[in-house]
Amino acid sequence: MTISGSDFLTTDYDVIVVFRGVESTSAVIDSDSSISATYDNGVPIADTAASPSVRFVPTSNRRRLVALADADLQLIALPSDITISNTLSVTDSTSGLSCSYQGGCSYSVTAAGLTASLTGNASNQIDVCGNPCVINNDLSDADQTTCTLPYVSTAYSASTYDIVV
Repeated sequence: MTISGSDFLTTDYDVIVVFRGVESTSAVIDSDSSISATYDNGVPIADTAASPSVRFVPTSNRRRLVALADADLQLIALPSDITISNTLSVTDSTSGLSCSYQGGCSYSVTAAGLTASLTGNASNQIDVCGNPCVINNDLSDADQTTCTLPYVSTAYSASTYDIVV
């Protein structure tokens, strides 16, 4: 993601870019008018256009969490004239999957930014019959999310067997 503007701080400051509550993996001040931000898990999904938060933090305090008492050490820009829209577009998913009701099988969804949105916000999930499909971070990336299917109880198994979770 490239953010263009003017008068960006270029000396003695690092930059942190946050979009939809997800911090970029890396961010670099390229010049006084350009910042590059990288999201290894993809730019988070945004159904409606939203603005990123750009924080300039003094190099001496690099990547530390700034307490509210130290808020004057960082400069925060909420550029309302910069908006990003990244709507969900599923281009593929695992088909023909055969898995027992016990779950444990891998399921993949191809959609740019889905992994970032699912790992960046605990309330976002892939739901399978009312149960979350747990994200496998080792197999997921910016364009594909892989999760482990949960067990699914059927009416027959619930009435016939004592299911212990």
